[in-house]
Amino acid sequence: MATYGNDLRLKEIATGDEAGTWGTSTNTNLELIGEALSFGTQDCFASDADATTTVADGVADPARSMYFKVTSSATLTATRTLTIAPNTISRVMWIENATTGSQSITISQGSGTTVTIASGAVKSVYLDGAGSGANVAAFDTANFEAVETDIRPNTDDNNDLGSSTKRWQDLYLSGGMYLGGTTSANFLDDYEEGTWSPTLLAGMTGTISTITATYIKIGSQVFVNLDIVGTSLAIATVAAFRSLPFTIKSPVAPSGLDFYAASANGWTLAGSPVNQWAIGASLSVSADFNFGPVSAVGKIYGTGTYQTA
Repeated sequence: MATYGNDLRLKEIATGDEAGTWGTSTNTNLELIGEALSFGTQDCFASDADATTTVADGVADPARSMYFKVTSSATLTATRTLTIAPNTISRVMWIENATTGSQSITISQGSGTTVTIASGAVKSVYLDGAGSGANVAAFDTANFEAVETDIRPNTDDNNDLGSSTKRWQDLYLSGGMYLGGTTSANFLDDYEEGTWSPTLLAGMTGTISTITATYIKIGSQVFVNLDIVGTSLAIATVAAFRSLPFTIKSPVAPSGLDFYAASANGWTLAGSPVNQWAIGASLSVSADFNFGPVSAVGKIYGTGTYQTA
């Protein structure tokens, strides 16, 4: 008598059986092997309750498919469990939760571990076919947990993201990152580079050709650069500029701003008072900063750093 005790539930012809017709059974088995490598879809939840789908013996069955799309004619109101039977089949599957009701489904085979799949999600799983205590597990559980919306290691401080010869390319984050620790002191919430638009209020003579202002912001620390190019640029006492790229942190003043003027002997500090910032009472991006004096030069360069709010 034929048996079906294999992972695909194919017909195994007994010795001496089906003389003259074994080719028909063999062809059916070949078709079912093809089905096992294919896409299948099945309404597994005709009612809003847990359900079982059993891979049929020797005939076509969507639950035999490697990619298995689970649907429901019922609208699910809570997470429901789908048990894949029999509990002795061991196999790999990609299971899609296409049920109605925006609920998760839990895939089970026996009393062992299960895998929960969010509405609209797909997970690659394996069934170990261990009988009544059979387990269902997601791939890569040796290094990663099967979590609804997160990808994270199973153990702390043990896995790398990429390697020296297998590197990721660009990293896109909508939030920040923790570096070297897990407290707020280790949290980097921003990095950016850009330009800003300082305005000369008074104090400088000569002809300005270009003003180029750039910044780099790392967390709350801002590094600014100001490059002024022109002809016969001179400051009798103090020149005042207004606007910084970010609001200054109150009550912390900038930690230093140095201006240098081009001269015959190279770059020199642009007179005194250097490092002087005249900060407006609002401590806003409209804060002023002053420097000077400077004799007639063709270029003035400033660099500094401060903390933003």
